Amino acid sequence: MYGFGASVTGAGAILVPQTIAMFLIGLVSHRLADRFGSKTILVVGTVISVAGFAILTFAHTQVWEILVAMAIVGIGFGMAFATMSNVIVTAVPPHQTGVANGMNANIRTIVAP
Repeated sequence: MYGFGASVTGAGAILVPQTIAMFLIGLVSHRLADRFGSKTILVVGTVISVAGFAILTFAHTQVWEILVAMAIVGIGFGMAFATMSNVIVTAVPPHQTGVANGMNANIRTIVAP
């Protein structure tokens, strides 16, 4: 049996820690970006996300392991996504910021699960 025998709703609830973590870290990411720089926060967020996925790779037999890993992934995603727009805006000429942010939104919509 897959999904710890959970219903569709129960399986979806396993993702709640990721959503909560993304929301909460998104609220403070601007302060972190002001202090350490957007690029640094983007890289740190990516590393944290990879760590969360690594945990999922090796520890996925208990529901609590999945919940912890999803919270870690949420922290990483929240940091990375919250600062990505700043990185994009500073990386392109001023007259192309609209196009660059539009492409970022499109790619996130297409690629994001």
